[in-house]
Amino acid sequence: MHEEARLKSPFPAAARFVDDLISISLVEKHFKTSHDANNALTFVCADCGVPVSAVIIEPFKVGRKITPSSSFRRRDPNHPHTCNREPAPDDSTRVSAGEGKIPANPNRDMWPTRWVDPRVTAAPSAPGGAGPNPQVGGQSGTGSRNRNGSGSGTSESQSQTVEKFARGWHSMNLASRKTQSLAASWNSGGTFFSAFHPLDYDPNVPRGHMKIFVGTAREVVAYPDGFDVMLHERQMGGPELCVWIPTTPCLAQGAAGAALQKQLLGYANTPVWTRPVQVHVLGTFDRHVGLPDPVLGLELGHPHMIWISSVQ
Repeated sequence: MHEEARLKSPFPAAARFVDDLISISLVEKHFKTSHDANNALTFVCADCGVPVSAVIIEPFKVGRKITPSSSFRRRDPNHPHTCNREPAPDDSTRVSAGEGKIPANPNRDMWPTRWVDPRVTAAPSAPGGAGPNPQVGGQSGTGSRNRNGSGSGTSESQSQTVEKFARGWHSMNLASRKTQSLAASWNSGGTFFSAFHPLDYDPNVPRGHMKIFVGTAREVVAYPDGFDVMLHERQMGGPELCVWIPTTPCLAQGAAGAALQKQLLGYANTPVWTRPVQVHVLGTFDRHVGLPDPVLGLELGHPHMIWISSVQ
């Protein structure tokens, strides 16, 4: 599942140029169909350069058995990727044979409902798409999928980027956050409401619990081995909060790591920000730094597990 690709043709309408990274979400905003997108633009894998195509899933399709997420997929099925950008589904989302089959909804989900951990990679598929499902720990990576059986399948869409979930969370009201499902092994509540923790609303950080924390950056400090993103919010009655982004292995993650490093350098070299910078990060606050002041830190595990954006 590739949610990002590299442009090999300019895309002025989206302010993107040749060799820029582009997300499938941005392509979907400008094109309604795969045909339109691929006629107008050309793409390659962001890391290994294999030609890929944008596959845009229709919002509605009568009789749909399974609704995969929109993504970039290799153009020639006999030319496999040589990079490692195919993560396995999260443990909690695997489906055993004969279990969990529900009638598929012809309507595509507006936002992803299943988290895919970008740190866990699946076994490479055989040329032409043949071969077994990706395996992790001896278990099926995609679960049982009956594409031909009547009324069987899933309408769940998935994503490996915090950004996509965060955009969905911001678009929802409180009632929707409490009912919209978000399946992930770390999200015991199973909803968008239980997955996110806005620090301005609740500064009591649950130690040792993985969440998508939402805060506001006050400073980005560059070090030889990484970056500290210091947050305005503090732990209730306690230390400052920061997100530590190490150069190795986090920023060494191909194109995604390079793009994040470039963004962080931009913030670190800007003494005065003209607007607040919001941080959405998936992880656990458990990293302690004692000098010069007590700090409770979260160490980032992958570039796709953080989204930093200027508040509009």
